[in-house]
Amino acid sequence: MLSLHQSRPELIHAVEWYTFAQGFSSAPIPELISLEPFTDDDVVTTEARRFPYMDPSVPSLRGVLVVRLTVTDGYAYIVEIMLRPRKVVSEDGGIKDAEEAFQGLVFRLSNESQLIPWLRELLARIRYENGVFKRLTGSYPGMADSFSHRLSSKSMDGVLPYEPVVLNALAKLNGPRKLAASGPAVQ
Repeated sequence: MLSLHQSRPELIHAVEWYTFAQGFSSAPIPELISLEPFTDDDVVTTEARRFPYMDPSVPSLRGVLVVRLTVTDGYAYIVEIMLRPRKVVSEDGGIKDAEEAFQGLVFRLSNESQLIPWLRELLARIRYENGVFKRLTGSYPGMADSFSHRLSSKSMDGVLPYEPVVLNALAKLNGPRKLAASGPAVQ
């Protein structure tokens, strides 16, 4: 996203990372927010109980990247979940390295003061949904949509592979769709 800010400053005026501890920062290396593990008393599926960890056999919590982009008409936010490495079968039948496949979340708030309480609720609820943003309700303080990380098969000179992904995510805010309802509203 920093490269997009540098290559398209007329569109992306600033890029900042957010954590609850540090607030917003434009440092070149982003910090992540760790997901909270479930307590022993929480009644959840085994899959959900494992989700907050990068490797469930080692107590290393999964991180979430929260980015605020300053664009021409205000702020847009992107939330990304840290992906676990995994092995997959390639087209030739061999085994290759890959990562989990998750969508990201792009959103815009109707009131910036809602960021912290809504983000806390979002990070608590996403654990129950195993990282699937589409499963969260459409009742949020503003506009939001999930987005795919599918890379174009066309390579363009001077464009990093994920730049079109970010631009397409931002374009969704101009024609927002609500996330599918599945439980209590995120406030």
